[in-house]
Amino acid sequence: KKNGKDGEKMKTKQNKGFTLIELLVVIAIIGILAGIVLVSLGSVRDRAEVSSMKSTMASVTTIANMCINEGGTINGTTTAGGVICTGASGITEIYPTLPSNINGYSGFSYSETGGVGGEPAYLSTVVTGGTQPVITCTITTGSCINS
Repeated sequence: KKNGKDGEKMKTKQNKGFTLIELLVVIAIIGILAGIVLVSLGSVRDRAEVSSMKSTMASVTTIANMCINEGGTINGTTTAGGVICTGASGITEIYPTLPSNINGYSGFSYSETGGVGGEPAYLSTVVTGGTQPVITCTITTGSCINS
């Protein structure tokens, strides 16, 4: 183009960089992706806590099985820090601490059921103040399942 003055060409300004709209779109996309990642990490954390609790329960179940084999008695419903077994010599382990919050539930305790009249004995973790087991382990086999 010519500007009419001495026939010189007009200099056009070339923008280098991004417009405000482009930047806002990129920031919005990054925010959405970050939100998705954070939500998925929460469920992974809960699954890891459940796996940790399951492993803890398997260990406690082994001790409970030793207690029964030695003629001892498993202490029933208790929280962490209570003695697992009474009446069997050499078994002095205590119930370990359980995670404080899993899947929105908090305050877990141990509960022992069964083992009467040939029934298998079970050791469960229950939400404090509730009756629904979270993880149940068969003491004689040591197998644990999520409830």
